[in-house]
Amino acid sequence: MNRTNFTELVTALKGGSLKGVGFKPAKLGNFDGFQNEKVIDVWLVEMEDYFHAATIGRHLAMQLAQSYLNGYAST
Repeated sequence: MNRTNFTELVTALKGGSLKGVGFKPAKLGNFDGFQNEKVIDVWLVEMEDYFHAATIGRHLAMQLAQSYLNGYAST
């Protein structure tokens, strides 16, 4: 997948508009790495559920998850 396609996918997922899909996955929150353990676990489960609902493969899911990391977590 090239950078343009990846950027379009990220934009579509954040906006909830997936071509050919009749539902809109819940919007995901960003993660900065400063939350407690329970918040981290919930965020990870939400990410997994989101990727499953949007039928995103593992490799692309990892790339997309990285786009939701901010601050300390992104380093």
